[in-house]
Amino acid sequence: MIHPTDYLLFISKLIEFVVKEKKQVNGDLTGLVESFTFRVKDPKNHWVKVEFHALMIVPDMLVGIIRKAPPAESNHTAINQISAREMEVLQLISLGDSAKMIGEKLSISMNTVITHRKHLKQKLQVKNTAELIKEAVKARII
Repeated sequence: MIHPTDYLLFISKLIEFVVKEKKQVNGDLTGLVESFTFRVKDPKNHWVKVEFHALMIVPDMLVGIIRKAPPAESNHTAINQISAREMEVLQLISLGDSAKMIGEKLSISMNTVITHRKHLKQKLQVKNTAELIKEAVKARII
């Protein structure tokens, strides 16, 4: 079972890949591999990150390999500077919660949530919330 937060993003990226690659397949398989990362439940019912490597062989044949994702790199200074509370806020932002909803869930003010979001954007050097989520996903912190 794919994590609900990851499912739509995974499916949309996979469809985008298939449509793009169907137009490009001409016998040369170079560059026809795409990798996706998402979470699935393991036998112990825990969420684990896996990588799905898709290969378009011919226009109507897609082959995929799933393997456990390597641990996130820990040498990224900005990511290591994210506090536990900022991580909680980031998780809730990624679920689409508003600042008001996050504040209520964490028993903090909406302004405190906004401040945490501002600090997260500064640490990850992004300009808006969409970029924040994108960078957090790329860094595998959500």
